[in-house]
Amino acid sequence: METKLSAKKIESVRLKYGFENRIDVGAVGSKDGLSLRWKENSLISLKSFSSFHIDVDVHDVECDTTWRLMGFHGNLEEKNRRESWDLLRRLGQDQRIPWVVLGDFNEIVSSFEKKGGRLRADRQMFEFYMALEDCGLNDLGYIGREKHVFRCFSIWCLDNSLEEKIRRSWGETAGSIPDKIKGLGQHLHKWSRIRFRESKRSRLELEEKLNCLYDREPTNEVLAEITDVQVGLNLQANREKIFWEQRARVNRLKNGDRNTSFFHKMAVQRQNRSRIHELEGTNGTRVHTTKKMLKLASDFFKDLFSASEMGADERVFRMVEKQITDDMNEILL
Repeated sequence: METKLSAKKIESVRLKYGFENRIDVGAVGSKDGLSLRWKENSLISLKSFSSFHIDVDVHDVECDTTWRLMGFHGNLEEKNRRESWDLLRRLGQDQRIPWVVLGDFNEIVSSFEKKGGRLRADRQMFEFYMALEDCGLNDLGYIGREKHVFRCFSIWCLDNSLEEKIRRSWGETAGSIPDKIKGLGQHLHKWSRIRFRESKRSRLELEEKLNCLYDREPTNEVLAEITDVQVGLNLQANREKIFWEQRARVNRLKNGDRNTSFFHKMAVQRQNRSRIHELEGTNGTRVHTTKKMLKLASDFFKDLFSASEMGADERVFRMVEKQITDDMNEILL
């Protein structure tokens, strides 16, 4: 937890509530300190800490599993907030077990999370949102006056397993019709998150397969397989586009024009990830500017489709079925 208490006060809290162990990061100036308390020594193993985080592994005896817990404190100064997100990304690399991050990020992902006060800059919220996306973190929400509203996304209708999921959920949920509807909404919400992760994993597998196919000999079978993989990638891209367009539209209608720019950036952020930031030439040099990348690409394809001066390519000619026989050539001569 984040705390402004002195070391003496922290120790009195530990003794009062019977915590046997602790990890403390003292306050520096106006910045709050961090403190973690637990009762059984075998439950927690420290991974790392700094003035902005405490990172531990939790050995859950009841569930016989290990998961990761991190207390995180976003930088109080807006100009240094990006350093906090870079730290979160570094800590989230190669994450292989369940991970929970809690604390005060000193930031929000959208304006409807706060009421009153000055509006947050779209850039600030978007950078925080992207940090959560890059780390694979999902907002667990909160318990308060605002009630969660169930929404059905049109992308679900493209999934062949939706109908069977609805039938099974409706049959397994006991009680009245309102109880069944509530249970169905909860099941569909969990199902949607699972399917979204599976879709992302499938897209990455298709991209990797396509790269491997490009490295193989261009036979008819390979070219046909490349076409199939490209069609699959196009379908994945269309589904993601439908999802993000609807999500952005729902939030824009709920929160008004003040968030239009922010939600537009959220909706197209996946497309921005597909931009080419640099190209590498045949000699190993890398270019970054648009002008140089265009020239490099133009020279590459110009060389690729220009007539070769090194003579006939026998490998290509062998793939062409011979139609003129030697006897026919003799007649012509």
